[in-house]
Amino acid sequence: MDAGVSEPGTPDSGGSDAGTGGSGEPDAGGGDGGCGEPDAGGGDGGSTSDGGVPTCRPTPEPPVASCEELLPPRPLDPPHRSLGPPLASPADPVCMPGPFGGDRDGVLGVMRTLDQDQNRRVSQLELDLLSPDGGLVRSPPQSTTAFFFTVPLAHGAGVVRFDGDAQGTLLTLDGTGALSERAVGMARSAAAMPDGGTVIAEGGTLYTLDGRKLTEPLRITRRDESGSILWSTPIPTSIVAEPSDAQVYPNGAGHVMAVVAVDAFQVRVVWLDEQGRIASTGETQGIFSSRAAIGPSFELPGGSLAFGISPAHSIRGWVIVHDLDPQLDVPPCWLDQRRETRVFSIRGGRGWAVFHGTTFAGTETRTGLEIVTSSGESCGWVEASCGDPTPGACDLSAASVGLDGTLYLDGISKRDPQECLIESWPALLQ
Repeated sequence: MDAGVSEPGTPDSGGSDAGTGGSGEPDAGGGDGGCGEPDAGGGDGGSTSDGGVPTCRPTPEPPVASCEELLPPRPLDPPHRSLGPPLASPADPVCMPGPFGGDRDGVLGVMRTLDQDQNRRVSQLELDLLSPDGGLVRSPPQSTTAFFFTVPLAHGAGVVRFDGDAQGTLLTLDGTGALSERAVGMARSAAAMPDGGTVIAEGGTLYTLDGRKLTEPLRITRRDESGSILWSTPIPTSIVAEPSDAQVYPNGAGHVMAVVAVDAFQVRVVWLDEQGRIASTGETQGIFSSRAAIGPSFELPGGSLAFGISPAHSIRGWVIVHDLDPQLDVPPCWLDQRRETRVFSIRGGRGWAVFHGTTFAGTETRTGLEIVTSSGESCGWVEASCGDPTPGACDLSAASVGLDGTLYLDGISKRDPQECLIESWPALLQ
């Protein structure tokens, strides 16, 4: 199952990140660009398809916060600049793969390639934490087989590495430099729970590089921040006879939506409550499939999850899955008008940061960062200068927002062949 770009259950996935973009950035929307200038209003009352079925829902509620409260100063002050780690190995592209997640403490997680095998797959890696003041915390080198995936966390960052039998170990590095290792079985995807800890899909079926078929019962397991198992729920054969893979998506209520692969093309949605009990399950009408890019998602008010669907797989731009309800719904109109964007909650959930860019589906008349109220009203676009030693107009279409509201550039600039320039605006949208 793609979960964004690559397939975390296959040996050639290279670096899937279980609900983040393939390079590790917390891609809170489902697409990687936009298609048309968004309407400045909050919807047109709900548009309909030819059959009279609404394709989006209006948001009549007034915004929680005004544009004056949501907008940062424009243009932005110069970013905070610091030098990142030097080239890690001949296999490590300078400044890449870059930060994959910003935590609540303003620290960026970075997964770096130390070595590759004969097939140019990552065989050794390290996990770094970069603070806005230029501080660096680094894990010891870690060996892995042909796949791994990163796990953004509320505090620090994590990565799952695998041995030759596809048994995973979750490595977590916190801001003090403490490194923890926890066995997580044949992990297929992982996500941070909003109130701490992780939820991991473990088991299913995969094939190793040497052609071996590995199969384990599929389970959804939640662990607290210390690594202790709070609950572990098997997916019964009455729901999926032979589940091959699964992706997990928690919400703020402590519930977990699992998208379980039935075969190469079909999936089922399974909701688990805060105790790990299966609350509901259902089909996806072909909108999700094990071959389509399902995630990542972001959370709407009420615990609903929004998923961006690529036009290569569906005419729909976004679909909504409500809390504990397996049926798919249409998005709010403000979101439907901003297809193939990445969306982050800002100001404590009182508004949205929407990142527009270019995709294979077409080019917007404008790219960059738009601030949107909770009800969908456009507040305008954010402008900034970045780069060193000669700053210029900064392309914010590839930027991201950390959990503490820090705006940072996903693509770390090359300042010198051996150095990385990290640019960020700490707690800008907090």
